[in-house]
Amino acid sequence: MLLRNRYILLVTISYSVLGLLWIFLSDQLLSIFADIHSIVWLSTAKGVFFVLASALGFFFALRSMPELDQAAKERLQDVVFSGAFIENRSAWLTYTFAIVITLLMLFVRMNMGLNTEHRPLMSLFILPIILSALFGGFGPGLLATVLGALGIDYLLIEPLNKLEITDKYDLIQWGSFIFSGLVISISSEILLRMHARAERNLRLLNVAVSGTGDAIFVKDKLGRYLIINQATANFVGKPMAEILGKDDQFLFPESSAKTVMTLDQQIMESLQTQSHEENVVSFNGKAMVFDTIKGPMFDDAGNVIGLFGISRDITAFKLAQAALLDRDFKLSAIVNYSPAVLSLKDTAGHYVLANPNFQKIHHLEEKEIIGKTDFDLYPKDIANSFSQNDAMILASLKRHTIEERFPVEGELRDFMTTIFPVLNASGKAEFICRISLDITEMKRKNESLQMSEARLKEAHRLAMIGDWSWDVITDTHVWSDEVYLIYGLNPDQPPADYLQIEQCFTTESWKLLSTAVNETLANGTAYDCDAEVVRPDGSHRWITARGKAGCDVSGKVVMLHGTIQDITERKQAEINLQIAAVAFESQNSVMITDASLNILKVNKAFTEVFGYTAEEAVGRTATLLKSGMQDTAYYEHIWHQIHTTGSWHGEILNRHKNGQLLSNLLSISAVKSKDGIVSHYVGSHVDITERKASADKILHIAFHDFLTQLPNRQLFNDRLKQAIASSTRTAQIGALLLIDLDNFKTLNDTLGHDVGDLLLQQVAERLTDNVRAGDTVARLGGDEFVVLLEDLSDNLLDASATAEVLGEKILAALNQTYSLGTHHYHNTSSIGVTMFDGNQSLVADILKQADISMYQAKKTGRNTLCFFDPKMQEAFNARASLEIELRKALENKQLQL
Repeated sequence: MLLRNRYILLVTISYSVLGLLWIFLSDQLLSIFADIHSIVWLSTAKGVFFVLASALGFFFALRSMPELDQAAKERLQDVVFSGAFIENRSAWLTYTFAIVITLLMLFVRMNMGLNTEHRPLMSLFILPIILSALFGGFGPGLLATVLGALGIDYLLIEPLNKLEITDKYDLIQWGSFIFSGLVISISSEILLRMHARAERNLRLLNVAVSGTGDAIFVKDKLGRYLIINQATANFVGKPMAEILGKDDQFLFPESSAKTVMTLDQQIMESLQTQSHEENVVSFNGKAMVFDTIKGPMFDDAGNVIGLFGISRDITAFKLAQAALLDRDFKLSAIVNYSPAVLSLKDTAGHYVLANPNFQKIHHLEEKEIIGKTDFDLYPKDIANSFSQNDAMILASLKRHTIEERFPVEGELRDFMTTIFPVLNASGKAEFICRISLDITEMKRKNESLQMSEARLKEAHRLAMIGDWSWDVITDTHVWSDEVYLIYGLNPDQPPADYLQIEQCFTTESWKLLSTAVNETLANGTAYDCDAEVVRPDGSHRWITARGKAGCDVSGKVVMLHGTIQDITERKQAEINLQIAAVAFESQNSVMITDASLNILKVNKAFTEVFGYTAEEAVGRTATLLKSGMQDTAYYEHIWHQIHTTGSWHGEILNRHKNGQLLSNLLSISAVKSKDGIVSHYVGSHVDITERKASADKILHIAFHDFLTQLPNRQLFNDRLKQAIASSTRTAQIGALLLIDLDNFKTLNDTLGHDVGDLLLQQVAERLTDNVRAGDTVARLGGDEFVVLLEDLSDNLLDASATAEVLGEKILAALNQTYSLGTHHYHNTSSIGVTMFDGNQSLVADILKQADISMYQAKKTGRNTLCFFDPKMQEAFNARASLEIELRKALENKQLQL
């Protein structure tokens, strides 16, 4: 029964009982205490008092009337007494009420017709005190007590009309009356204040509950919602009034609802409050994640009567968290597998991150590095250098690339370091990132190369390509013809002087060369530098410029002489060599062969991909990797394209040293000499085996049912569209069989979902075994399967007959006993059949027809099949009847010629 109806029934019964009691008791009192002359006007006074008391009672009753949508499980007594307390009471009203009701009771007592020998009946005046105290608190209660005490003493206790009490019994009773009035007044004031405080706290709680974005709810033991806030209704997209009294099956799909309800039951059984994450899916398919706190609720006896819950939607947070984890994974891979020495410090110089290479050179774990400074890890001079560089970065807030030196394994090594600030959203530097690459070996190689070049230049000093001299005193210049040729100038013109020659160099080269010349002029030291020449025709050349000083007897430089050599090709070769060295040791597997495909060189990645060391591979032919999976024509095509275009790029199957097949992206380029003859081949392999396997697995998962490995609805819809298109081209008719297992839910409910899954898997196997090779068997969901038959016939009846035969075959196969673990189970199925051709273009329409016919099969008794077309069904029924009659005729020998 609704709370509102129970409340109305209670008020009606209470009014009837109290009204009858008042009439009966008041009449009895009048007959006892009043004389015959006072009964008439006392009856009138009694009626007026009843009307006033009834009006007051109805006032409080109507204030407490619950709303239509108020929770049915709310306690009725809470609702009844909620109207008995009036907030923001007017003082004059409460005090006036106390005066009037006390005087009214004095008036009634004075007119009862009792003489002074009767007792004053002080108990009558407790009622005005109680009503005044409940209505107004301590003040009105005290006023009613004082007025009652004074009235009793003055009007009802001997001597009358005096404020004097001579009888000790009356004095004791009068004192008890005052004490009772004070207790009632104080108790009522405490009660009113407690109620006001409770009401205020309840309002604050309601504001907090209603204003929060978290879902707050209370359920009974059956999972029905008793109390919810607006956030709960917003999350499920339903009005609050519709949710109250319903369970989770009304709010969520069956799977989500069962999960939530099962978890609720476990929490109530555990008798403990728990915190967990809940994943639910709404009816519109929206997946949501909630951070939930749930706990059981107990009655006074300690019995569980339901549970409460607070749920916060963390769906966006979980998605952001997944994105952050993905980004952190990628950044971690970059940091951990980078060949560089990478570190991160805060602005105070304390390390907050150190990658494995950093840890390796210091022989420390990351936890031993975090929190330390450069002064804890390096000698003081190196630490000071790092500190100065960090200060420069913090001052400029820009990236800088500098060369630094610090110890590794007891040896000072050179590093090319990129330092940059990590800024926060306000543009303030929070961290300093340092990425250092060890260039010690590269510098040693460069220094070795420079020394070799110096020895070579000295060896060929007398055979310089171009020589020049400059008389510093007279500013006279002398050039050889080769100098004019290198600069691209006219040899008929006089040599350019020191200022004019600047036009023959790029800005950077001239800065370098002029600095070298000025140093030679100042100190008499020789110089040797490379410079980039810009000829008048705009072409660029690189030269090596060498110069030595000639001094007089005093040591003053009076002459410079030297040579320049065109090193353009050598410069380009150096650049190409550096590029080739970096490219060769790239992450891709590289193999270099001669023109006969004999392997000359492989890189480290080749060994990692194919398992062959350089010693095992060098000297053998490229057929070492041949898998045998591609025929001769495939390889002939590859070499034809290489011979024609000079390169080939594509996917190929190679074989690992251990025999494993590898999918590779292979690029082959032919290296030709100046005369166009192939001298080498360079092959670059990228192992895509795992990538292809992962892609195939993802594709399979996306288009197949996880339980049965049959095509899922998406793949089936695609194949049905293709079948319709094929039917349009070939005019062949197809059929769609929709299969639903009879009483599958009963199996799940009795033996469990695990056994149900075994049945679904065996049904999938039987369906696959009983269709043609080109037919499609798919699982649409639950216990629904579908079979797609293509190219049955161009005649509708023939195609239908074929579909019927196959359908009966499937019915028979599915009607066999299943072995489900320790259980033997017999199950039937219902099949709906619909035919289609190229004129039907909507997949949904075909599925709907099959669904209608399937339900028709269930209506006709299950374990049967039905066609969608009623006329066709009648034709099949007629043929079946004819076959039955013919069999009977043969058995009864009723056929005659």
